[in-house]
Amino acid sequence: MTSRGRGNIGGNVGAIVRPEEPVARVAGLPDRLEVRARIGGRAERLRLAWGAGMGSAAERRVIRTRAAPERLTAATSRSHLDARTEEFLARLPLAARYACGSSIKFCQLAQGDADLYPRLSPVCEWDIAAGCAILAAAGGVASDPQGAPLRFGRADRKFLVPGFIAWGDPARAQLER
Repeated sequence: MTSRGRGNIGGNVGAIVRPEEPVARVAGLPDRLEVRARIGGRAERLRLAWGAGMGSAAERRVIRTRAAPERLTAATSRSHLDARTEEFLARLPLAARYACGSSIKFCQLAQGDADLYPRLSPVCEWDIAAGCAILAAAGGVASDPQGAPLRFGRADRKFLVPGFIAWGDPARAQLER
């Protein structure tokens, strides 16, 4: 198994959350002027020029998740990798794993560069909503650790998600439960 670092800086630009699900949309790599966005029902990768809006992207392409290979590539947290997540990863056939920012991990899944992103420790909804929306538009899925759909807008839980597993290939998610 290999491990590689990703030196990029990334973050959510914004997400709109309807009751129970995120519907939009932008996560990016500001140091490279790249964004991934849920536009309508599809996920896109856009390259922007400084000061340009999304409508004048220099490059624009639809992105999709990939069918998971036998040995998986896992994206993990740089600062929130806990023992439960490590135990989960130890049970899987991994070819590689790397750490990067939260929104970027979702983008890596959405464009087929990674297969899963587990985080079994609590996280705020606003940290993952845009990534979940982009991943879903690209064909992937994020669920709670038991496989139930993630629910958003949970003021009763102080907008905390207790943990999740994001998969590029929903069929592989079913196999690993």
